[in-house]
Amino acid sequence: MSFKKNIIDLYGQRGQNWLDNLPEFYKKSAIKWNLFDLKPFENLSYNYVLGGKRDGSSIILKLACDKNELQQEINALIHFDGHGSVKLLGYDLELGAILLERLLPGEDLKSMFSAQEKESIEITCKVIRKLHSASRENLKNFKNISDWLVALNRDWNLPLNHLKKARELSEYLLATSAEQVLLHGDLHHENILSSGKNEWVAIDPKGIVGEPVYEVGAFIRNPMPELLEAPNVLQIIQKRIEYFAKNLNFDAQRIYQWVYVQSILGACWSLDGNQDPSYFIELANIIEKH
Repeated sequence: MSFKKNIIDLYGQRGQNWLDNLPEFYKKSAIKWNLFDLKPFENLSYNYVLGGKRDGSSIILKLACDKNELQQEINALIHFDGHGSVKLLGYDLELGAILLERLLPGEDLKSMFSAQEKESIEITCKVIRKLHSASRENLKNFKNISDWLVALNRDWNLPLNHLKKARELSEYLLATSAEQVLLHGDLHHENILSSGKNEWVAIDPKGIVGEPVYEVGAFIRNPMPELLEAPNVLQIIQKRIEYFAKNLNFDAQRIYQWVYVQSILGACWSLDGNQDPSYFIELANIIEKH
């Protein structure tokens, strides 16, 4: 699916207006930060991302239509302050632009699926430990997982049994959550990049407050659609949960529960963005089999 179609499907006329003004936004950003050799990446999804140079150093320029979501990312990057996350070099909300360090070689964990599962989980655990070691202060400036989960209570064209179970489980998980940290919120394979020798860093944080166990769900649900195309998908998911529970001292059953809830939440968000929710429903069906 094309970048332009994604934007228009999600944002409608506002998205079209943003696309029309995009050349002006990145030209102004280039002038503001003295950027050169800007070239857009391929396979863009919902943000316009370019690589380039500033003062001889490699940088990333990211332009977003949704300024509220971009503000959340800016706040999260400031909060993490390089603890497991990419470094923020500058931002301009009026332009909807952020300037980031470029991670090199910049390979993501998707290339390790599914031959190097254990290694990629160990890498992800290291990143999670760093992210969650950031300050626990000023968390009130961020949204809570409970704000996301409100979406489950809307009327959706989804199997009622899944919606009912996800609502009940989410209430239980929220009521029994003790420790609260700032989560990345979307820590899947393509949001963890290599940076130097044996170093890995998270990009694109959502910046949401919740219990640490929530964080592993994105990895377990991905990569899309390759995970569900694997012949042994249930075994892969079971092993992942086993590894994460052991490495991070998380309760395995609680991981299962969060992954299930996140799958149904993903289905809701897919419908909200005019996308097909079938991947997430199939995933929920598989998780129920454990």
